[in-house]
Amino acid sequence: MSGRGDEVVEIRRLDEGDVPALIACTRRCYGESYPESDLYEPSYIRSELRARRLLSVGAVVGRRVVGHIGTRIPIRGDAVGETIAGIIDPEYRGRGLMLRMGGQMIADYRDLGIEATRHIATGAHDRTQRMIASSGGVATGVLLGHIPAGTDYRGIRHGFGGARIAAVVYFQAFGPLDPLDVHLPQHYAELVRDLYGQLELERRLPPIRTSSADGSTRPWACSVHHDTHRGISSLRFGSLAGDATRQAIEFVGEVLPQCQAIVYADVPIADRRAPQLLELLHDRGFCFGALLPGTAASEAIRMQRLAETSIAPWATVTASTGGRALLEWIHREHERTAD
Repeated sequence: MSGRGDEVVEIRRLDEGDVPALIACTRRCYGESYPESDLYEPSYIRSELRARRLLSVGAVVGRRVVGHIGTRIPIRGDAVGETIAGIIDPEYRGRGLMLRMGGQMIADYRDLGIEATRHIATGAHDRTQRMIASSGGVATGVLLGHIPAGTDYRGIRHGFGGARIAAVVYFQAFGPLDPLDVHLPQHYAELVRDLYGQLELERRLPPIRTSSADGSTRPWACSVHHDTHRGISSLRFGSLAGDATRQAIEFVGEVLPQCQAIVYADVPIADRRAPQLLELLHDRGFCFGALLPGTAASEAIRMQRLAETSIAPWATVTASTGGRALLEWIHREHERTAD
């Protein structure tokens, strides 16, 4: 069926009964190559909807889903969500559906107490990014190899060839976030202070105090998740992790040899130990990936490590001058770390 201009496209929240039509839309957009494989699994999507860990808004024609945008709630009860799966059926592109779905999504945030969102938008094109930037989103990072090579953007060409595809991280606030003290190594302070200024967030960066209790050797809550489908391992620390505690230096040394080609490490920067842990990660080949603003529990720096991975930074499309400047800064940081 071809999309017709006279069709009525309804924008509404999706429920469990819409899951098969949502998966069919994903396949029309990406075939079997969509990076988040869970979004092909009906039972997973239904359970996330039921538990209110996923808010899902769709563009619907009859029983057919022709567009979708979702918001995942990574930390239960937190005020910050992460958008996922912003897709439009190739036959319905150019009709402003993403903007309409985004408006409905923002209206629905009140039900979940969401005050802000993080967006991880593909760098293969700027269609989604333009909407985010025009509605107030600020670029806070670039993940240089976030999306597997060979992802099939049906109807959209890009310049990554056989390399992994970058993603641009944006942050967008819809309500007030509490002031925070954040703790960073000196070489990230200027960059992050500038981002906070663009975001108009009240953040204070106290002077770094040396301590005999090194943040890399003191016990941290630590966790690791390996996503073999996307080729990404994710390390999390402190308030972002589970209950198991380890010395950070031992944990990182143990898990890195087992990790996928891309490794992320999320470090909560409201924690006074963060500067030493971030320095440890830098010494282990990680570079800055993104600032992830949030609450005291969820505000973080995402570090990224790309071990012998084919990337093509200059193929990355950004929708703002800030995004382009960040790409250049992070690419330089990556090259220094890789040397």
